[in-house]
Order: sequence, then C-alpha cells, then structure tokens
Amino acid sequence: MALPTGLRRLLIIAAVIALFGVGWLLGWRRPGALEEMPLTASQSLAQAPNAPTTRPNVLLTILPPSITPPPTVTRVVQTVTVHVNGAVARPGVYTLAANSRVIDALAAAGGLLPTATDDIVNQAALLRDGQQVYVPTRGTPVPQELVPAGQAAPASKAAATVAPSGPINLNRATAEELDSLPGIGPALAARIIEYRQKVGPFQRPEDLKKVSGIGDKLFESLKERITAP
Repeated sequence: MALPTGLRRLLIIAAVIALFGVGWLLGWRRPGALEEMPLTASQSLAQAPNAPTTRPNVLLTILPPSITPPPTVTRVVQTVTVHVNGAVARPGVYTLAANSRVIDALAAAGGLLPTATDDIVNQAALLRDGQQVYVPTRGTPVPQELVPAGQAAPASKAAATVAPSGPINLNRATAEELDSLPGIGPALAARIIEYRQKVGPFQRPEDLKKVSGIGDKLFESLKERITAP
C-alpha cells in the first residue's frame, strides 16, 4: 500500500533529524574541537611530562622557647677574726662566723685550762672583728678592760707579797712572783705557767725565750733575776 506523498516526506525528515541527533550524542563533532577545549591546571600538569612536579616546600621551623637562666646568687659569708690567748689550750688567731660569741672562740681555742679564771669573762658576749679574748689565770691580776662595769677588779695577791730578794725559780714561781719581774705582765706570766704545764719544767734560764713574747732583749734584762731548774 503506497503512502501518501506528504506523509512520506514527513517520515524522511523525521529520520534525518533522528540521525543527526544520534550522531551528536555519539560525539560526531568537527575535527579539532577536542584540541581547542581549554585544559584545567591539573590536566595541564598531567599532560606535561617534562614539567617540574615539585611543589614549593614551605618549612615551618619551631624554635624552643628561650630559657633565661636564673641569676647567680652569690652568698657572702661574713666572718670575724679574733685573737684568743691566756689560759686556753691553744692560744692563737681564729676566724669564726659572724654573730659568734666568746664561748665559740674559747671552743675553737681548745677550751679553758683548769687554772683559768672563767668567772670574769663574759662567754655570752658577741665577738667583734679584731677583738682580743683574754682569759686570765687564777691568781693573776685581771686587766681593767675585762672587769664588768660597776665591779671592782679582784685584788691581786701580788700587792701583799713582798718581792723576793733572790732569783726566782721559773719552775716554782707563782703568777704573782713572775708578774713582779721587769717587763713581765699578767699575760706573759700566764704564758710562762702555761709553758710549764704543757712542755714541762724549764731546764735552764735560756729556755724562757721559748715562751711566746719573750725575746733576747727581754731575756737579757731578766737573766740575773731568774733561775732554773
């Protein structure tokens, strides 16, 4: 059965339109169209084989916090230097901590001798730098500077003793008899007695020069007034 001419033309036109539509869907486009499409940045990097692929490397350096060392504290230890002599075990110069007392100086010097007059020395007094701590021997005159204010100095037996007429024996003389010699005061008399107690009897008068504080000149003025043993 033959189709009418008009209907046949409409079917041909529809077929052509359908053919073009299918071709367009299948990518039937003019040559070179794909090459003219702009590429993205990622596509450009992927298609460039010789292009550098490294990226900028930004390093973030984290430094440790700055630690400031604490200031060095220098501790100044203050001291006092005193001279301890008289009736102590080890007379001499001693350096003690500041705020030390007389009792500390006496302990550093080995303590008191049995013949010491300890009741006249204020052992609780604070020490001063350069101070002399003198402990008198029992029976010897006490220096006025050691006597507490308002108290009379103990009377010395030497005041009531008649000076001996002959030479004094260094091994048997009392502190008062030694004090009566020219140039020998309470301090030297105490040292002579201390020498006898520690070293032993004097073997000859010249041994007196072994006592601290007695030199050749003083001995020359005493040698006619002393004897030993």
